[in-house]
Amino acid sequence: MALTMERVAIDKSGTLRSFYDGYRDTVKGKLIGNFTTKFISCKESPTCLLIEGRTPESQNLLALMKFDAELRLSIYLKLVPVNEIASLINYPRRIDKYTRFLYFHQRTYTESCQDNLDNLQTPSFSKTFATHIITEVDWGINIVIVLQLAPDQAIKIDSILEKICISLTHDTHAMNMDEDEKDLCDNIISTTVYSNIDEFTKLTKLVDVYRKIFKLKKVRNEHQRLNYILYPIKTLYPECSEDKVTFKLVDQSAAEALEFYLLQQFNELKLLHLRLNHELPDLLQDKLEKKLKEAHKYLREINEMHEQQLQQIRELVIEIRKGINVQISIDKLTELYSQTTISNSIQKLTKILEKLESKGEFIKNLQNDGFEYCNVANLGIEDRLERSQIQDILIGNDSNKVIFLSNDKFRDNDKQTWIELYSEISEERKKNRQLRLVYADFTYSTYTLKKMTIALSKDMRANQNLSNFQSSESDAKRKFPSPTFPPSSAKKFVNILLLGESGVGKSTFINAFANYLHFQTLDKAQQGKPIVIIPVSFIMTINDNFD
Repeated sequence: MALTMERVAIDKSGTLRSFYDGYRDTVKGKLIGNFTTKFISCKESPTCLLIEGRTPESQNLLALMKFDAELRLSIYLKLVPVNEIASLINYPRRIDKYTRFLYFHQRTYTESCQDNLDNLQTPSFSKTFATHIITEVDWGINIVIVLQLAPDQAIKIDSILEKICISLTHDTHAMNMDEDEKDLCDNIISTTVYSNIDEFTKLTKLVDVYRKIFKLKKVRNEHQRLNYILYPIKTLYPECSEDKVTFKLVDQSAAEALEFYLLQQFNELKLLHLRLNHELPDLLQDKLEKKLKEAHKYLREINEMHEQQLQQIRELVIEIRKGINVQISIDKLTELYSQTTISNSIQKLTKILEKLESKGEFIKNLQNDGFEYCNVANLGIEDRLERSQIQDILIGNDSNKVIFLSNDKFRDNDKQTWIELYSEISEERKKNRQLRLVYADFTYSTYTLKKMTIALSKDMRANQNLSNFQSSESDAKRKFPSPTFPPSSAKKFVNILLLGESGVGKSTFINAFANYLHFQTLDKAQQGKPIVIIPVSFIMTINDNFD
């Protein structure tokens, strides 16, 4: 009948004679009176569809499942709570090319009281306001199974899913699967079920859901509401004042443009939430927490702007449905979703998260190569500190530490030098497993790092006479001098016991050996002040003539 409207029953409270608020797509109270209910069996074949993720068909799943355009708008505008099968839009995982949607729909019978409404008393709209009355309820099974497949098994599982689709459409009994097929189904990464029947939503295995569908197909009293057929109140009760019950659909072109905008923004915000609340924390593993907090704050600001805009759009859509200033409201809608403030903010945050994801992958590669990652901003390293202070903070008392000081700017703009330094350090660790490699990241610090460099402990520098922060920029670009790393632990002691009578030269030998270690050449030893470790009772000889 042309006057009627159909809405998917996402609210289970609706029954025959329930009032329905078409402005907000919500079920209201119930019409009082005696009436006769008819039950009409449905002979139509069930529908079963297999949809791949990241395809045009999967972009608007509510439309694919026959959700009316007006109800879709109400859902995206949050005019109505998202329940039942509609909660599919809140699927918590990323939808990619290995995501599959298995949709099954079967209408089994219709409950109707449409022929008996004329004899009912006129409703009181002062207590319960509505635009329509539910005159028919379709009952049956409505289910969407969302599967996340393993990339190396997708082709084989797709073949099984196609068989399942054909079986659900044409067979009266569940098909038998061989052991290989069962194993493949059991190895599906995740199985999430959305349905108008709660029993299905508790299942987590594809085979269990498949068999359960066949079982419930035959048990009609366990089927649930599919659709509400709505009849306009002003047609049933012309005496009701028209200004209270007028209902108009949003113009089709305006509705399509608005839905496209809302759906795009909904999907973008959902992806931002997924990346920021789940994927990035898993990737970063408690690193760059300050940057994550900043991103969370930015997302909250975007959400606030989005909610404010939704409220404005909601008010305009309700006015259009009420028939109030329709064209003016449509023009205001167009103006609202033509604004770029939220879209620009979403793009900006997306770029921020992409950088964090890139850094997360970089940190993971560092760790795989045996490096520890250190965000120096967390250590309080800032521009007021001296280089020696920074080295002390980074190295501490660990003589086995080798620090690679760099930032994203150097890594991106001078890749060749960065790779050379990184490779040299990595190769040295292969030779000496006692070395502790640390990547000191200055990207988020206020300290201005002038060049990439390698910092070593004092013990290591003493062994090779290589001082940190001494390589010039040109030296680094030409080729960073490869440090001569100690072959084993820097702290290695040898105990020597000198035995002999007094006066034979034990103390003299020790003092001479100390001077040998201290002075680089004999000339410097002759010109400098001698080192005396053990005082002796006679004058030390320090020149070639022993005088």
